[in-house]
Amino acid sequence: MKRVLAVILSLAIGLTVAACGTSGNDGPGQGTSQGTNDVKLTFMNVYGLDEINSVYKDGIAQFEKDHPGVTVEYTTVPWDEGFKKVMAMSASNTLPDIVTGDISYMLALAADDKIVDLTDAWKASGNYEDLCSAALRSSDLFSIGGRVYAIPDAYSPQGIYVNVDMLKEAGYNIDDLMANWTWDKYIEVIKAANTSEHYGMSFRGGGNGFMRFYEYLCNKIGVDSMFPDNNHTSILEHPDAIKYFEEFYGLYKEGYSPTDSINWGFKEMVEGFVSGQTATLNNTTEVIATCTERMEDGTWTVLPYPKNSDGSSTKMVWGHSAGMMVSSGSANADLATELVMYLSSHEVNSEYAKALVSLPIYSSSLNDPFYQDGLMKGFADTLQDPNLQYLTQPTDLTQWGYFLSDYSVGECQKYMSGMQSAEDTLNNMAEWLRNEYDTDIG
Repeated sequence: MKRVLAVILSLAIGLTVAACGTSGNDGPGQGTSQGTNDVKLTFMNVYGLDEINSVYKDGIAQFEKDHPGVTVEYTTVPWDEGFKKVMAMSASNTLPDIVTGDISYMLALAADDKIVDLTDAWKASGNYEDLCSAALRSSDLFSIGGRVYAIPDAYSPQGIYVNVDMLKEAGYNIDDLMANWTWDKYIEVIKAANTSEHYGMSFRGGGNGFMRFYEYLCNKIGVDSMFPDNNHTSILEHPDAIKYFEEFYGLYKEGYSPTDSINWGFKEMVEGFVSGQTATLNNTTEVIATCTERMEDGTWTVLPYPKNSDGSSTKMVWGHSAGMMVSSGSANADLATELVMYLSSHEVNSEYAKALVSLPIYSSSLNDPFYQDGLMKGFADTLQDPNLQYLTQPTDLTQWGYFLSDYSVGECQKYMSGMQSAEDTLNNMAEWLRNEYDTDIG
């Protein structure tokens, strides 16, 4: 078993992993076949929002109709529990035939040959040629050595959701902010909107929260990767890294976000904003749906992703929700791959993206009025900004996913809670990255 499982095996200890609808000794990844045309596929979605569950279920129903004798068991796992659940299933060889997940899942599973190379199937699907430039570039995040192991579902660029009333109280005009929306102005607004009644921002102190600091640091020092010098020296060792680390995490330590946001993930951040607890939220397009449902019209809007005051290129991490992967242990991997290709088709992907309030992966789909009007147009236009530069992630590090979902969370929370200095926190993370670089890249 390869090195990546040495880290995740501990996650499996003490967990009882139930087979997903299989019988006998077959695990979920093995499928069941009671006859020549009697096949069960298992599909587990770690991004199980009601809006997209219905799209997946409708697509699965159509697939079953087109494939008599095939049934698909669809289950969901809460996002915050997903990574540990999937890694435990991987360790016990009980992965479902199809599983969703972000880059952290793909890296951990592909490194141990637990998921299928989907490159050739995707290119032969008849859909690949219409991929928009965003999807083409972002598919690199789901690739290792140029081979694609997960099919991205949609693109969700970031924006800054703001409570209009709270910003007005702080003395800001939305149109003025639109015309001069920079990182410095964003930090200024967070602090000015912080009152005894509400906080200035929703801070992500939980899983993947490090990515927001990664973006901030890259914008401040003007680089677009973790290892800009192509050696094991990361940007966490940059002379100004401590300054910007303290500046960014100081937004939490100095009281501009609720105390319990030290553990906040996606759901908690959004709830903090829509409930009126916080004035700003850095998040992706799918939050539009929640804001529309929970907040009154005119009380909120979305400002663009902040630019740099010096006019340098704006650095932003690709905003994905998830990608679909096929277990290499599946007894019906070809059929599972066919289902993934169907659920990634123009028709289904367009409906999925609309349900998620995200951008589809195909160019032709972007012509839909849904993406050309209102708030979505602003997000779509972000993709075309000539001054926008997308940050790369060091996916050659086999445990980068573990770093994002676990290690960096623990280290940063030690600083946020006052248990560890900024210098020790950065040194620990930099040493971890240095060691991983030397091990995986050399």
